[in-house]
Amino acid sequence: MYLLRIGSIFGIWKKPDNVEKPIDAILQSGEHLRCSGYAVYGSACMLVLATPEGVNGFTLDPVRNDCSVIL
Repeated sequence: MYLLRIGSIFGIWKKPDNVEKPIDAILQSGEHLRCSGYAVYGSACMLVLATPEGVNGFTLDPVRNDCSVIL
């Protein structure tokens, strides 16, 4: 039996104040990155979020139907 896991990698940037065209807000360097992370969903659901303050990980406990901190 195979366990299928699907996930998403994401980043969130701050929108610059002097943007005239939407494409200029999208094409930014990493120095403006506010946070990033990834989510994995399948038989287990997990979210890892990295901010300047540190890394936090959360997993969904289906028995209790809530999230637990893992990192």
